[in-house]
Amino acid sequence: MSAAKHLIWKVLKANISIAQTIGYVAALFAGLTIIMAGAALFADVSRMAGGESASPLFPDSFRVVSKASDSSPLSFLSAAPGFSENEIKEIASQGFVKRCAPFATSRFEASVTADFGGARFSTAIFFEGVPDDFFETRPASWGFDPTNPVIPIILPSDYLTLYNFGYAPSRGLPKLSPRLITKVPLRVMIAGREGMESFPARVVGFSNRLNTIAVPVGFIEWANSRYGTLPNAAPLRLIVETKGDAGTAAERYFASKGLELSDSESGSGRVADFLRGVALIVAILGIALCLLALFIATLSLGLLISKNRGAIRDLRLLGFSGADVSRGYRRMVVSANIAAYALAAACFVLIELVWSSALEASGTTPAPIWIPLAIGTVVTALISIVCHHYIVRSVDF
Repeated sequence: MSAAKHLIWKVLKANISIAQTIGYVAALFAGLTIIMAGAALFADVSRMAGGESASPLFPDSFRVVSKASDSSPLSFLSAAPGFSENEIKEIASQGFVKRCAPFATSRFEASVTADFGGARFSTAIFFEGVPDDFFETRPASWGFDPTNPVIPIILPSDYLTLYNFGYAPSRGLPKLSPRLITKVPLRVMIAGREGMESFPARVVGFSNRLNTIAVPVGFIEWANSRYGTLPNAAPLRLIVETKGDAGTAAERYFASKGLELSDSESGSGRVADFLRGVALIVAILGIALCLLALFIATLSLGLLISKNRGAIRDLRLLGFSGADVSRGYRRMVVSANIAAYALAAACFVLIELVWSSALEASGTTPAPIWIPLAIGTVVTALISIVCHHYIVRSVDF
């Protein structure tokens, strides 16, 4: 029986085109390589943007959210719109939001005085607070104790820049370093329901994330209960931490709600969206090449079977089944598919080694390599199944 099968294949393989076979393997090799590379890129971008661990390439963004102000001529007669508890819960429930919290705002009058270099500076001031874990780093002296009422203050980094490159040159004053600022003693004067009182204060740090004069929430709550003259009101601003892959989804949502954003770290989400789009285009290109390879295979097989139609008919009349006649063609296609996948897998592994080294150098762990290889295996299997059915249907007449 094996000799008969060998004879059948010897008769049928005479018209096989080596050039067509190589062209099919090359197209399938290119398609599988591109598909696996696109899958790896998509997996790595998703992992970096919002995956299992924080990525230095796509960090989570902190956005200060407020409601858009009324632009009518009489808008100054109405209070600024605040956030209700339901609105805060709705924002927190969005898939791209990791956490959010309202700003605690001072409801008393305050001014700050500083004596520096023989000159005295004094200005009105306001305070806001957010939960401690929203700060990049929390100074060791952060906190407030009413029995030892020293007020720690964190200023926006922009304030020091404005002083050093705007105010100081115009007044002939020296530039100040962040370290020096923290050594300057301050006095905060608070006036409110229980009269007026002076407190020592000190700048303990600077923030690139919060554009406000930040103090501990504990101090805000204590001072509001003691000196507050304004009634409790809905918070006017929220600090929202969005995932690194939030991208345009977050912007569309906030825009649809009429909310204004101030991003501390903007652009990472849009870059993640762009790279996902690139990965998708690469994957589509790979699929197109695989479909082209499948078209080449079916066209070549159709021509081959057409040339051998007389021999196939004679073999069938001699009692050979369609499975016996098509076995050689099926083995040929499967062997070509395996060869193309092996070449594509080897090429992809080399690409992945270079790509993984670049990711690890940036501090990011690449996605597992078996995912793209599994996708390539599935695509190869699907193409083999399609070719198998095409051959069986073409031979079984």
